[in-house]
Amino acid sequence: MAAWARVAVPLAILGNAALFVSSNTSVGASVLVRLAYRPGAAASKTLTPETLTPPPVFSFTLANSVRDMWRAGVYPLAALIGVFSGGWPYLKLFLMLIAWVANPGAGPRFGFDAARVETLRGDALSALDALGKWSLVDAFVMILFRAAFAFRLEAADEDGNRVAIDAEVRPEYGFQSFLLATVLSLALGHVASAWHREDRERAEEARQATTPFGDEGVGGAIEDRGARRAASDADGALPSSDMTRASNETTRVSSYRDSDSDGAPRVATRHSAASRAEDVAVAGGLIFAAGLLVIGAHADAIRFDFEGAAGAALSPTRASRTFSLVALAWALPPASSAALVLVAFTVAAPLARVAVALALWLAPTTKRERRLARVAEETLGAWSALDACVLSAVAAALQIGRFAAFIVGDGCAFVDARLRQAAAFGAARGMDDPFGLRGDDTCFDVAATPTGGCWVLVLAVIIAEVAARRVRATARRLDEGGGARRNREARKNARRAEREVEELLGGATGEETRSDAL
Repeated sequence: MAAWARVAVPLAILGNAALFVSSNTSVGASVLVRLAYRPGAAASKTLTPETLTPPPVFSFTLANSVRDMWRAGVYPLAALIGVFSGGWPYLKLFLMLIAWVANPGAGPRFGFDAARVETLRGDALSALDALGKWSLVDAFVMILFRAAFAFRLEAADEDGNRVAIDAEVRPEYGFQSFLLATVLSLALGHVASAWHREDRERAEEARQATTPFGDEGVGGAIEDRGARRAASDADGALPSSDMTRASNETTRVSSYRDSDSDGAPRVATRHSAASRAEDVAVAGGLIFAAGLLVIGAHADAIRFDFEGAAGAALSPTRASRTFSLVALAWALPPASSAALVLVAFTVAAPLARVAVALALWLAPTTKRERRLARVAEETLGAWSALDACVLSAVAAALQIGRFAAFIVGDGCAFVDARLRQAAAFGAARGMDDPFGLRGDDTCFDVAATPTGGCWVLVLAVIIAEVAARRVRATARRLDEGGGARRNREARKNARRAEREVEELLGGATGEETRSDAL
């Protein structure tokens, strides 16, 4: 490992942690309510359009979000955000730093095998890579809140004068810096894993250099054994025809070695499946998962219903809105960081991962190509945060109404009291639901419900994860020479070729001995 990398990566990890601290202690988003006035044709001669933006109604930071959710009784969502966005980013960076500075060569001093320590370090870095995306839970909840609390109330008189109230959740520095810190954390995980793989490959090359036959395997051993027999034969070399046959056999043995040299055979990972059924199941699962991802991304996944006086004031199409992943991205400001994160982590990366896994399973590849494809699949898996997004959506849908009531707080207390009083007054005089609030006598309320597209995405995540992991494990087993069908066949052919070489060498030596005796 380069000397500069030993210092630069720990410094980058510490800087990343400082960025998380900065984002978590800053305002992540603010709830704004704007008042707008647009004069009609007659009044436009004397009045101009005006927009009034009062101070934020509520400001989100990580700390006050978790605290206020807990006070509001939104325990699952508070725990989800507190653990995954408040604690996990720092724990991940700390464990990454430990894994980075760990020296496998020092393992024997403490009673640990160096190779075992090296393997554990690689497994730890891979696990940290795969779990890093869960830091985005808070970001996904905030994106859902932007959709949930965005609405517009309009009123107009007969002269065309219009008054509007716009409510929105505006992202602030804390949100933007948190996204940047999470992306940097993922990138650092990839860098640490890449350096670990390079160190491991160099260590493997050093170990192979000390083996009796290097990388030559069975073919090299047979060639060496034949050379020793020929040198020990006092009466000369083998006949040229037999030497040619022996050379052909050793070449055939060597052709079964899995190397990156020119002419090396290409093998599809699926040929190492335990059975034909597994081969078909993995390929079919990946194709099915890709289809579910496309369908689920465009199908309605969550519905927001505005209730109370605000819902009654809205038109029916605005009082109840449904979003798919794609529609939610389109509802965000174009080219905003929230839209880019949503599309990249929940649509693009999962589809790309499935595509790479399917290519790795079906396409004939060399060992080097498989290794690169495995790294690409693992990296895309670390960026595929659809599972974190779906979990955030379900948790938010179950708890968002209670949290919205807590945010509004006493701001609606006067209106709520008057609405309940008016409803009781009307009911006493035979008027059922005079304001059309359907029993929700409050100024503002919102309810969220997961719909069919959400469950399609859940199924897609499960199938894609299981199939992609199976592809990666089978490709690794193939590269490491473990129990694959092709490897079993290669070993059987190598043993048969070795016996044939032994017979050629033994038979030729016997013929020379009989010739000398005559």
